[in-house]
Amino acid sequence: MKIESIQQKLRKGLSILLILTAVCTGIAINFVSPAQAITGDILIAAKSNPINEVFGAGTTDKIQGKAEEDIGTIQKNVGQVQEKAEGTVKELKGRSKQDIGEVKNKLEKAGSNLEDASESAVDSVKSLIGK
Repeated sequence: MKIESIQQKLRKGLSILLILTAVCTGIAINFVSPAQAITGDILIAAKSNPINEVFGAGTTDKIQGKAEEDIGTIQKNVGQVQEKAEGTVKELKGRSKQDIGEVKNKLEKAGSNLEDASESAVDSVKSLIGK
């Protein structure tokens, strides 16, 4: 799965989580795009919180804290996926470079063998002719 695809799914999931948090806590969340949300560029403006009145003081803070924690976890996981992908790309580049070196070596040996064979053929022709 491509990194962009994973990031899009994570952003979509994060957007849903933030919307649910906003609905549950009565918080207005203003952000331009899910991309800004995934990087933590979120503006949260607290309005009256009936959740706190019903479930006790600090309930919305707990929910907001959990949402921020989840955002951090998602960001960390996206970073790990990106690092893993970059490592894989470097690994493949390294393998390719090794393969290129091996092919060059084999081509050089084949060229050398061809040169030796052609010199041998010329010598054989000369000995047949008597030169």
